[in-house]
Amino acid sequence: MGTALFTGLSGLQAHQQSLDVIANNIANVNTTGYRSSSVQFEDVFYQTLQGASGASGTNGGTNAIQVGLGVKTGSISTDFNNGSYNTTGTSTDLAIEGNGFFVLSDGGSLTYTRDGSFEVNSQGYLIEPSTGQYVQGYLADENGVIDTASGITNIKIPVGGAAIVEATSNVDFTGNLDSDADVGTVVERTVQVYDSLGTEREVTLMLVKAPETNEWTWKAASGDQADFVGNLDADAAVGDTVERSVEVTDSEGTTRSVILTFTKTAADTWSYATSSADSTSSITGSGTVTFDSTSPSNGRISGTTTGTVDITFTDGSTLNMDMDFSLMTQVASDTNLTAYDPPAVSDTDISSIVAGGTLRFGTDGQILSGGTGNVSVDFVDTSASVPTDPLLFTFDFGDLTQLSGTSDADVFSQNGYPRGVLESYDFASDGTINAVYSNGLTRVVGQVATATFSNNGGLVRTGDNQFAETSASGLAQIGLPSTGGRGSIAGGTLESSNVDLATEFSNLILTQRGYQANARTITTADTLLQEAVNLVR
Repeated sequence: MGTALFTGLSGLQAHQQSLDVIANNIANVNTTGYRSSSVQFEDVFYQTLQGASGASGTNGGTNAIQVGLGVKTGSISTDFNNGSYNTTGTSTDLAIEGNGFFVLSDGGSLTYTRDGSFEVNSQGYLIEPSTGQYVQGYLADENGVIDTASGITNIKIPVGGAAIVEATSNVDFTGNLDSDADVGTVVERTVQVYDSLGTEREVTLMLVKAPETNEWTWKAASGDQADFVGNLDADAAVGDTVERSVEVTDSEGTTRSVILTFTKTAADTWSYATSSADSTSSITGSGTVTFDSTSPSNGRISGTTTGTVDITFTDGSTLNMDMDFSLMTQVASDTNLTAYDPPAVSDTDISSIVAGGTLRFGTDGQILSGGTGNVSVDFVDTSASVPTDPLLFTFDFGDLTQLSGTSDADVFSQNGYPRGVLESYDFASDGTINAVYSNGLTRVVGQVATATFSNNGGLVRTGDNQFAETSASGLAQIGLPSTGGRGSIAGGTLESSNVDLATEFSNLILTQRGYQANARTITTADTLLQEAVNLVR
């Protein structure tokens, strides 16, 4: 009977531990990411009253006679099945759909959690708010590329602090060029692009109807020269003149007028001379432009295509003006020569532009060749705010047509952006952090890391909804979500506890009954002992 007392006592102790586990599960029914536990009982040592014997010739053998000595808690296991998911709308709330844990660091050791209720601190780091531990992951470079080989580190999301620009690399055009336009007709468009510092620049594009059927030439104007664009009538008589005035700025910043006079001297030759509408002490600038009227040139300029004018004004100011005649033609059509005054672009920090080409259209009005052209823009390196490297981008004319009607060709889109500040962010299913900037750009700034273990049951709880690695769990396999058996990330979502209250209440009843029964064992054994004591009375 004394043994029964201690056996009952072991039952009380075991069921008390079971009650503690159940109570902890119920207490954490609303704890984010909590994993419920369950108790497994085991019997303990046995007192053998008679050993077992084998069969003999005259005896069939006997079984062992044993009396148990009670119960013990064999193990307390953790249920790692996923809980339900609740949408919170908070961008830093994260949940793992599937296997894995978030990785946290205090600067010395790593712990692991399913609780993704994170926040961004004053320095932009993603942290676990109750402990201040840093959430671990991978940072992206300035191009948004993640290098997992660099190892995990603290994730930083510098909201309001990070700025981003995107230099223009492509400009798309759309619309129509009039197939009935006269040779030399100019379609001028201002193109807004952005340099590597996000500064808006304006480049002037000239599309000129060429002498050849279904062809247009194009050029991006440069601010360091005067461009003469259009046609000189091939039927003009020798001695006929065409005069054009160019508005320029001298070395003192004063606007001046320079007059260029073209005089026809031969069938395919025009001479030019310069003069000034302002008083000058000297002016130098004359030359000849020659055209090739034979096929396939068909009136395009040949030979020298540039000229220079040097002027000294009476007030001491000077002017050195370069001229470009490459877009001039001479065919039997009206003279429509236009002088584009320098600077032909509104941005005075642009020193030169190298760009030009020919667009060839088919009989259906669709472009056949020359649909793209490269543009190189150099800048005046006068201050730190002006990039010294040229801006390189591509004009894409592939969507232009040449049909009868109005010339309405214009810029459809360009892919450059001015400076933008990081305003918001979200998390993708693979853990990447997509930052949204005020200029409309989005870029990856980092990626959350997750960890898996060979044996989740081998992890130990450290409080604060966290687990620590042990030799029983195996080493943490840290990597990217949605890879290597790691689950995906759900942004703006938290995982609930996986405690099943119905199960816990059922276990609570069973534990209560078990505790009561073991208590009854003790009281019964005590009563029997009391009867034995009473035998001597």
